[in-house]
Amino acid sequence: MRMTMDNGAARVALLIWIVGWLTKGGSFIGTFLGPRLDSPLVVEGMFSAGWIPLVSYPLPVLVAAVAVALGGTRWVAGAALLGASASGVLLVHTSTFSDATFVTAFWSALWIGWVSTATAEEAARWGARLAQGVVSLVFLGAALGKFTPAYVDGSAFYELYLATPANPIYVWLHEILTPDVYREAATWISMSGVAVETALATCVLWPRRIGLMAGIVGALGIVILTTPSVFAATGPVVAVCIGGLLTVRNESSDKAEGNVAPSSLPDLAALVGAEPEQREVVARRVPGAEGAAHIGQLLHGPPVVGAAREHPEAARLPARVHVER
Repeated sequence: MRMTMDNGAARVALLIWIVGWLTKGGSFIGTFLGPRLDSPLVVEGMFSAGWIPLVSYPLPVLVAAVAVALGGTRWVAGAALLGASASGVLLVHTSTFSDATFVTAFWSALWIGWVSTATAEEAARWGARLAQGVVSLVFLGAALGKFTPAYVDGSAFYELYLATPANPIYVWLHEILTPDVYREAATWISMSGVAVETALATCVLWPRRIGLMAGIVGALGIVILTTPSVFAATGPVVAVCIGGLLTVRNESSDKAEGNVAPSSLPDLAALVGAEPEQREVVARRVPGAEGAAHIGQLLHGPPVVGAAREHPEAARLPARVHVER
């Protein structure tokens, strides 16, 4: 029987995913709801119809909120799948295809869906590394999109955030710096941002905890240096990073408590306490660690008794061990 892990990591990630998704709410209301109310009978093409975002945007939030509250594996996995589907639809819609929010939301929702249905061993082994893969993918796209003269010389960043500063940091810099130095600061900030995003594109190669914590710092740093609305795009990155860190923590807790499932037959035999000859018996009688329907009984029961025999049918495991064939 396939036992899924405690989906606490998936629920936490899904909650943060919802917060990031809702950050886009203001622009959605202004962009789609207003025009739809003004012209409700306009006939449009499939990939430009205004009603598609109106359905695709709120539906995942409602289902995800229920999933976080209930916590069932099916609810969490279903909400993640719906979030990925809605993001995919909005990625091909003519009014939203260029929005990075739905790129990051799509990949993070896939990760949440996977980790919510993974076994404890699968989540511990691959959860953090796959989360790092999502971080690398997102920041690789962000970095490649900024390898342009306008971002390298800082002119694009200056026009977006410093020309008429709303961020308190840039308001303060505008007051204390001369115009020339202020303009040069835009260049350095922009180049530093591109460098950090390029470095985070290699996150999948870093140690798990360091890579995921760097992803959180990088995603939140973008929000601090730009505008809070950017959390719509960086929030899903934060979600998978925190979820990935929780899978690492769960792995550490299991090891400390001795609850790690054996990953191979030698590990299984060693935990049972069998002698080398008896391990051969275990290897012949149990095709794989997952073949034991009640592995807990095997680990907590008495050691295997009786020496190995030449004939495989001569040896028997304890009667309390149930083996699935």
